[in-house]
Amino acid sequence: MTSALKRIERTLDPRSIGVFSLGTMAVILILAYLYLVNASVLSVVGRKHAEESSSDIAAHVAGLEAEYFALSESVTMDEALAKGFSEPKDTLFASRSLDTRLTMR
Repeated sequence: MTSALKRIERTLDPRSIGVFSLGTMAVILILAYLYLVNASVLSVVGRKHAEESSSDIAAHVAGLEAEYFALSESVTMDEALAKGFSEPKDTLFASRSLDTRLTMR
């Protein structure tokens, strides 16, 4: 019985507890470092993908705008009247007099 108590006493030595604690903290810090580096790399890859996707979308939108302007220039008054559009009879415009000024008090 006394030999079992001596073994337990030896395993609970403050020096061995300190070494075990330092080793555990080192392992935790290494795992946290690896996780943060991995998250950083994945973030950079995601940002690069988003930038490429954004530039592709911008190019597609530019093509659609060019197509729209080309089509809008090809519409004539005769074609519009043939499709059922008509000339407006009463037009209302919003206007602002030139005397309008903004002031701060």
